[in-house]
Parts: sequence; C-alpha cells; structure tokens
Amino acid sequence: MTIWIKGGEVIDPARGTVEKSDILVERGRVVQMMPPGSLKEGGGDLRIIDASKKIVVPGLIDMHVHLREPGHEYKET
Repeated sequence: MTIWIKGGEVIDPARGTVEKSDILVERGRVVQMMPPGSLKEGGGDLRIIDASKKIVVPGLIDMHVHLREPGHEYKET
C-alpha cells in the first residue's frame, strides 16, 4: 500500500527545516518528499491522509514514562 501524507508542515531534522510538503510512503518507508500539489489523486492502492493544519514529525518517543505498577498506580499524575 502507498500512503500519501498531504499538505502538512513537515519537520526535517536532517536538513533542519520546517516546510509544507507532501510525503509518499511505500511499505512503511518514506520514498519521496515533494512540494504540495505535486501528485495528482488517482486510483489504485493509495491511501490519502490530509495533514493540512497539522505538523508531521519523524518518530517521536515519549521519554517521560512511569512504571509504577503494581501497587503504586495512585502516584500516576
């Protein structure tokens, strides 16, 4: 399946940029980043995600976790 993430504000840490872009993903990997509107909607096995007014960021991880189970769940804030 091919996924087209359309029109989001893309943070690219490799280039140190934030710009509006379209992203094409195939088999779980980014294969192309392009200016918005470069692709035309078509048929086939294409899933379109509208990311307008959203920020697209590669692989964020929540480093702040609490492993307080069992017995201290009340401390979870």
